Amino acid sequence: MNKKNIREGANRLTSAELASLWEQYVSDSASRYMLLYFMEVVEDKEVKNDVLCIKLKYIRE
Repeated sequence: MNKKNIREGANRLTSAELASLWEQYVSDSASRYMLLYFMEVVEDKEVKNDVLCIKLKYIRE
C-alpha cells in the first residue's frame, strides 16, 4: 500500500462502526421521544419531578 491509499482508507467507516453509530442514534432518539411523551401523560407529580430530573441530567451530558 502506498501513502495515498492509507489516507483514503482512514476516512471510511467499517460496516460495524456505521452500525454502532446508527444503533446509538436510534436508541437516543427513541429514549428522547419516550421521555417527552411520558412527561405529557404522567399525572403523578412526584414521578414527573423525578423524570424531569433524569431528563435534565440526560440533556446536560
